[in-house]
Order: sequence, then structure tokens, then C-alpha cells
Amino acid sequence: MEVFKFGNGQVETKYPDGTNEIVFPDNTIKYLYSNGEEESFFPDGTKQKINGNGNKIVEFPDGSKEITTKEYRQRIQPDGVTKTIYSNGIQVTQYPNGRVRIKDEKGNVIRDKIIAKKK
Repeated sequence: MEVFKFGNGQVETKYPDGTNEIVFPDNTIKYLYSNGEEESFFPDGTKQKINGNGNKIVEFPDGSKEITTKEYRQRIQPDGVTKTIYSNGIQVTQYPNGRVRIKDEKGNVIRDKIIAKKK
């Protein structure tokens, strides 16, 4: 195990299994794994994970979650509202009551409808 301490307070620890741990001066902690994945833990309680394929998942202290891939970015709110923005600019917002709103790449509403839930 190797430990590096920097003048600004940053501490990096390299473990035998290939994992690197970085503790930043603001107490953010980042883990870099040998398989290409990353995890970060921020002082405000936010957690971020980046998979080896580049997909990112961020969990916020308020319970919301954001998923980012090459194809889309999706925000899931604690109240059940899910908003997805696709790489072509189309936005789809789904509400807990079954309502679905779709906007084109310019932000124009092209569908806003309540879809009956299956029983």
C-alpha cells in the first residue's frame, strides 16, 4: 500500500488490489477501481457511481436519482416523477398518475395524455 499526501491536504492511497482512494480537502472521497469503475461520496451526502462503460448514476440526499448514458439522461424524483431527455432532444416526463408528456427537440409538446394504469 502506498500513501501520498499533498500540500493542499489531498491524500491518495493506492491499494494492492489496484484500487485508488482519493480524499480531497473538502472531504469528498473518490474510489477508482481497477475495472474502470469510479465511486464518489460528497460531504452533502450525494453519491456518484460511474460504470466501466461510462454510465453515471448520481443519488442525491433528497432521494432523487439521475442516470446519464450516451443515449439519455434521466431524473427520477422521490414523488415518482421521471423525466428522460434523449440524445436527439426528445423529452419524456412520466407522472405517478399515469400522465405522460412528450416534447420534441425544440420543447414543443407533442403529446400530453393520461395513460390508464393496468390493474
